[in-house]
Amino acid sequence: MSTQTADSLRSLPENHEFTFRCTSDTCDMRCCTTGHPLVLSPFEIQKISAFTGISFDRLEDDYLEESHDPNTGFPLFTINRERGCRFLNSRNCSIYSVRPLVCRLFPLGKLYDSGFRYVLLDENPCTGFESGVNNSTRRFRAEQSTDLYDSMWEIWVSFINEAEEIGMADKSLFRSVFGMLVYNCDLPPPGIQPEDAARMSTEAVFRMRLAAAIEALPRLKAIFDKK
Repeated sequence: MSTQTADSLRSLPENHEFTFRCTSDTCDMRCCTTGHPLVLSPFEIQKISAFTGISFDRLEDDYLEESHDPNTGFPLFTINRERGCRFLNSRNCSIYSVRPLVCRLFPLGKLYDSGFRYVLLDENPCTGFESGVNNSTRRFRAEQSTDLYDSMWEIWVSFINEAEEIGMADKSLFRSVFGMLVYNCDLPPPGIQPEDAARMSTEAVFRMRLAAAIEALPRLKAIFDKK
């Protein structure tokens, strides 16, 4: 079991150098089959759904697990790695081109406490550390095309903070209803026709979905507070 904690992980500057290369020919898929559940943002779920053609309902039933943030009660969807990621196909990732940020960043991690910071998760015994290939925080992130996913995660965390400031009702049913406004990518954002949403980029739809949810939050909260 890892002894690393968020407080013990040192923040990395952009020019921090480390030795690592993702090597598919010798990969034992340990990062896909062991460790804590991987939390996905609604943007990442939307990207996976669009790429695979799998509906949100089926993703929710067969691929993801629903839980709640222990501090805020906010609904979360995760990939459980203890039983192996459901998106593994033989020895390959079936969603590699739309893989979530946490997968793109490994062995780096991105933490949010007082702000965002990158850390090196060096306790995972991955063979990539034995490659002898020098890398840096900036170069590795560029290689893994993390910029879009980084920016969408920052928007997502800002949204959660705003939702908490407005006040999430302390009722699980309310949280579930509100969560579906955000996560359910089978439905277009409120006020947008399905054919129009289909022509929009996933990031534009994601932004609109969050904006609509924030606008609806006070009304939903008032309804559930009366129950």
